[in-house]
Amino acid sequence: MKHQVVAVVGSSPQSAGEWCRVVASAGAVPALKDLGTSAVIGADAWVVALDQWQAPMTHGFWLRSLPAPIVLITPHTLAAQTLAPLVTQLKVITPPSRALHGLADMLVLAMAGTAGTLVVPAQGFQPHGMRGATAWAY
Repeated sequence: MKHQVVAVVGSSPQSAGEWCRVVASAGAVPALKDLGTSAVIGADAWVVALDQWQAPMTHGFWLRSLPAPIVLITPHTLAAQTLAPLVTQLKVITPPSRALHGLADMLVLAMAGTAGTLVVPAQGFQPHGMRGATAWAY
């Protein structure tokens, strides 16, 4: 993922700075942006990190304006799935705990994805049944 520019948006300046560090550790070049900023041409992907107090649907209109694949980090993954059919660039929805350790892979998936939205569960696969399994939302 060398030389990929990833626009990073956090729900607070502290959050944005933390996610910029995670993006940099994933091998990409972070570009800090403000929540609700106008679409920026030149970013290869977007990482949008919302905190527990922000409902993903309240940012749906803005997310639709982003011109590159989006990794949405939110503790409200179930609620965020309702955005999948509305935001064509929304490629990955993940809780913060999973994004912290797997953001590099999620960015690769987001930039390679063509259809659908990958929803990453809060925990890995369960040994009995499909509870917690990764799902695709359309």
